[in-house]
Amino acid sequence: MGPTKEPSTYEQQLGNLGEVLETLRNKGDTNLLIETTLAYVKQNFAADYELCWIGLYDHAEHRLFGKGGYTPDGKHSEWLKQRHNLASGDIMEQVVVQRHSLAIADLRQELRAGEWRKVADRYSIQAVTFFPLIQRDRCIGVMLLGSKRWGTFPSNNEKACIRMVLGTLAATLSNVELEWQRQQYKRPDKPLMEMLNRLRNLPQLGQRLDAAVEETHRYFGATRTSIYWFEPKQRYFWRRVSNQTKTSGFMDMTTPASGLTAQELSSFYQALVSDQVVSIGEARSSLKADSTTRLMQLMKARSLLAAPILYQSELLGFMAIEGAEPRIWQEEEKQFLRAAAQTIALTAPAEEIEGIIHQTQVDSS
Repeated sequence: MGPTKEPSTYEQQLGNLGEVLETLRNKGDTNLLIETTLAYVKQNFAADYELCWIGLYDHAEHRLFGKGGYTPDGKHSEWLKQRHNLASGDIMEQVVVQRHSLAIADLRQELRAGEWRKVADRYSIQAVTFFPLIQRDRCIGVMLLGSKRWGTFPSNNEKACIRMVLGTLAATLSNVELEWQRQQYKRPDKPLMEMLNRLRNLPQLGQRLDAAVEETHRYFGATRTSIYWFEPKQRYFWRRVSNQTKTSGFMDMTTPASGLTAQELSSFYQALVSDQVVSIGEARSSLKADSTTRLMQLMKARSLLAAPILYQSELLGFMAIEGAEPRIWQEEEKQFLRAAAQTIALTAPAEEIEGIIHQTQVDSS
């Protein structure tokens, strides 16, 4: 038998590739994922590319958070973990927005490189390649690979390996984020039980409404949480309780809060009467466009979640979460508000509720 042939560099990279892909799929910690990726890149590419950096993209702040890397001198540097703001027209923003890799022959001479020119000067880096981390057409980060030699870029085979690793990294990072969101899921059962127990121990309806608003506001953390009561004679809604101002007397009738008349907001009123939760958020509304615009003008809000307070099919009012900013309402949030509104109706003193229902029936006859 002849001598065993040593595997080529590319064959070694393929073998290492399979191992790192398997490892990345099975890890659930962001730091470990980044460390695993950097270890693979360093093992397979450090001979030609002395600098590597990985940053994760913060969509809300439009900047990259450094998660680590390696440098030519092998020393840990603080800039590897620094935040990097993205400026319009610079190279890094181009990579994030266009979601395509980008090669620069000499980063030190690139005017659009911004603060990265200082990094290149510090480590005598010339050629760099920027690789975006893409998951479902969304950029979640960037990897920079730099060489001290002018115009030195990864081959097609090397780029294919790198993209497979970064693609798996991006997919796993997205799964980690989804799992974190799932763990942060606002379970409505516990706070609802706490609310119910608290309301049962309060003797007056006004106190119960105040407590319901307080507990609901704690759950949502919105700009304002309010209870609007319906005046059947004049057919308008008035703000009875808010986390900002409270009114306790049951018959403390005031002028229509924000001018919320049933006639002007007929579709909103009909939705409440039909026991529907009305949600208006970022680019979404359960009402028609004209009704949505007018309602939000009157409420002086940019997002709204409203649940009817119904007792024996009679509309007593509604509970509202009013936001100063656009918001995407989650299904569990809608369920919580509906349950909170139902709790208000069920815990109100029966004789007062019956009086309201009787007055409503008289007015509508």
